Amino acid sequence: MYTIGPNFKSNTLDLFLDTTQLAKIGKSQVQVQNEFNELLKDQDVKLTFTFSDVRDISCSSKTTNCTPVISALSGGVNGDTDLNTLSYKATKGTDIGFVMAAHSANDNSNANIVQSHTSTRLVGNVDAIDTNNCDCAFVHADQGIGVDAEIWKNSSSNYDIVGKTNDSSQSAGTWVYKVGASTGLSLGEITNNSGVTGFASVVQIYHSGGDSGSTVFTLSGDNATVYGMLIGSVNSTHAVFQPHDYIESRLVISTSTS
Repeated sequence: MYTIGPNFKSNTLDLFLDTTQLAKIGKSQVQVQNEFNELLKDQDVKLTFTFSDVRDISCSSKTTNCTPVISALSGGVNGDTDLNTLSYKATKGTDIGFVMAAHSANDNSNANIVQSHTSTRLVGNVDAIDTNNCDCAFVHADQGIGVDAEIWKNSSSNYDIVGKTNDSSQSAGTWVYKVGASTGLSLGEITNNSGVTGFASVVQIYHSGGDSGSTVFTLSGDNATVYGMLIGSVNSTHAVFQPHDYIESRLVISTSTS
């Protein structure tokens, strides 16, 4: 929960405290400061406090337990070990969470979601779902579970989500990426965008079972711009995705870029 180290330059004792752990034990920053000051009140030492969200950002693979939760990791319904892909960070009001395909949540409006798909580590529960027109769901992250606006790249780095492109600005001929828990990174071309809100766009891209939920995005360096979420397969070469702004309207959420 905390790390203590001497600062010889300022002649202080520096304490670095993890705010995610404070939330778990139900203590405020002021309470913790008071407790440490009381504990060391008779000592000739000056304390400094640094509070931050300390999380292990390493993630050896998409199918292992990872913290924080980011796009492209494997996940699914607790007790169901089918491979699925968790999608991008989003918010619903003040609630922080992420998007996933509704069928990956077994079309269950109260499903408990785990990450990875074979673990029992609960990361949230479905808070909003559309099984008729969208095949999309919003998962409200559990307290203490971090969610970042990033897409898994490799075991030591991620793509940063910095923007989003609405359906009206998406067009056939655009080349986009996806990172799926099953097949990883692939590049493909949007072959059809009907221009009718809510109709899924078709992309010619390498994919397989377990890639449902993959974020569809463009890249500039390591900066990603979200187009939408892969929801199904047309055939072995073509898949369909829902634009992010349509998902927003159906679930009353906002796609996160920070």
